[in-house]
Amino acid sequence: METSMKTSIQFSPDVLEFLKILSQEANMTVSNYIQRIVIERLEDDFDIELADKEVSEWRKNGSKVLSMDEMMKKYG
Repeated sequence: METSMKTSIQFSPDVLEFLKILSQEANMTVSNYIQRIVIERLEDDFDIELADKEVSEWRKNGSKVLSMDEMMKKYG
């Protein structure tokens, strides 16, 4: 059974109003909207950190990382 914990975050009135608008456009409560964007950000940060570690390992092992432009030139 999943449980949740309450927490408190203080926002300026402008930020809170912006969150209300965005959450309404997404048909979500402000709380659910904040939860969604926090989870998305955490996942993105985790993915970036993992990718950075992998690229560092490739470079450390002598592998070359190609840019998107280099890939397009090489493989079309």
